[in-house]
Amino acid sequence: MTPVIEFKNFSFAYPVADNGEKLILNNIDLKIEEGEFSVIYGPTGSGKSTLLKQIKRQIKPHGKSSGEILYFGRNIDELDDYKSVCEIGYVFQDPDNQIVADEVWHELAFSLENIGVPTHDMRKRIGEMACFFGIENLLDKSVHELSGGQKQIVNLCSVLLLQPKILILDEPVSQLDPINAREFLKIIRQIIREFDITVVLSEHRLEDIYFTADRIIVLENGGIKYNNVPDIAAYSSVNDKNLKNFLPELAKLYFKNENNINFMMPKSIREYKAWIKNFNIRENQLKNDDIIYEDIISCKNINYKYSKNQPDILKDLELSAGAGEILSVLGGNGAGKSTLLKILSGILKPQKGRIINKNNGRIGYLAQNPKAYFLYDTVGKEIYERAKYLKTDLKYIDYLVSLFNIEKILNLHPHDISGGEQQLTAFFTVMLENPDILLLDEPTKGLDPNIKRGFFDILYKLKKQGKAIIIATHDIEFAARYSDSCCFIFGGEIINKYKSREFFSGNYFYTTGVNKVFRDFNRNIICIEDVILDKK
Repeated sequence: MTPVIEFKNFSFAYPVADNGEKLILNNIDLKIEEGEFSVIYGPTGSGKSTLLKQIKRQIKPHGKSSGEILYFGRNIDELDDYKSVCEIGYVFQDPDNQIVADEVWHELAFSLENIGVPTHDMRKRIGEMACFFGIENLLDKSVHELSGGQKQIVNLCSVLLLQPKILILDEPVSQLDPINAREFLKIIRQIIREFDITVVLSEHRLEDIYFTADRIIVLENGGIKYNNVPDIAAYSSVNDKNLKNFLPELAKLYFKNENNINFMMPKSIREYKAWIKNFNIRENQLKNDDIIYEDIISCKNINYKYSKNQPDILKDLELSAGAGEILSVLGGNGAGKSTLLKILSGILKPQKGRIINKNNGRIGYLAQNPKAYFLYDTVGKEIYERAKYLKTDLKYIDYLVSLFNIEKILNLHPHDISGGEQQLTAFFTVMLENPDILLLDEPTKGLDPNIKRGFFDILYKLKKQGKAIIIATHDIEFAARYSDSCCFIFGGEIINKYKSREFFSGNYFYTTGVNKVFRDFNRNIICIEDVILDKK
């Protein structure tokens, strides 16, 4: 059978400053079979997004390439525009990069209009798709009112309306809350099963994806490190120093406690609950943070709506964060997390309520879209031109360069680096003002597990300097491991603020896989470091 996509000895390099080039993909040989669900992952900057973009001619990056890419056995460059647009669907990592219209209905209709679909057929397709995804209530909304996760679902619908044969998804659940992420992936599996669409998905959050894939493809340093079924790929990765942290947390727990691998490793929470019955379980020095933080920023009775005729997004909301505190705000897509950060930063003004900045501290705000911070043609210029404008001390800049460890990308164009590297670069520019209060909107989006650890090291040093850090996030594992406090926003209000362990041990859906497995033994276990297993 002819593969849908085949890379043959394919290499690609981006141009860099001073007429140089940076090799991103190196001698890639890869086949994607029809009807297959393939998951691609690897370290930030390993070439995942660059590889995926080579398949979609309309967004193929500028650079030098060699080798060839075949689509059903034919050179992909020879594919006519209509087939390329309709048959190869692509959902971007950043949903804002894909949206072109002001209203959801117009966004969904845009691609159909461009290929000449009759109006009555267009309405039927959009109605069917909206019902399938449950977004009927969004059709008349402005896209600017949608959360990042809602925009991502709209983008997926827009692509599927063209009825593609292959669907390429670049970190599609990075901005979805845990419940919507699982529903999104359930829909993807249903699409594969019912319509035999080939799906290639790149992702860092692998907890709900890894063992549902047909094939795992691991990139490292621009080449394919592993390419196999999930179990074998996992066994290969567990002894790999650079890649073992990418495995789902429960898989890491399994390998830590099983010496004789029998290719029957658990895949679901139910199977892990059965597996731990073979062990005596001990908790491992569970600690609760009893530090009381002195509030330096708070909001009182905040109400906000985007327009007069719409319901409040935030209703009498109250929240505070203290010096040296890392506070994670969780909640569903569209719950108001991003809106809250924009109000705290002063970007939006509430219709009611007030913000109390106790020491009139400087506020640094990192938005979801890192590209909004880029104006120049290299990362180095982004940093030094902004620093010049802010009159930032050179020693402080050198400190940040060392802290963020971004020396290797200073000469690259900010649009040519990976999503994770863009996120770190945008955060760097925010830190040039040396803020006292940090407001970070989905800051771990695009970061691989190893860089997340480095990212926390940065936050920890800032925390020790007495900065208040408020994070809006869907990243359950990161929040559980690294936050001091957590709260949940629902119905426009904060549903209490708890210490991190207390928050996750009390949740049923918004909690870690480890907690779901061990909660019957001790509901305070939320990370694999919290538990010790002794073979019976």
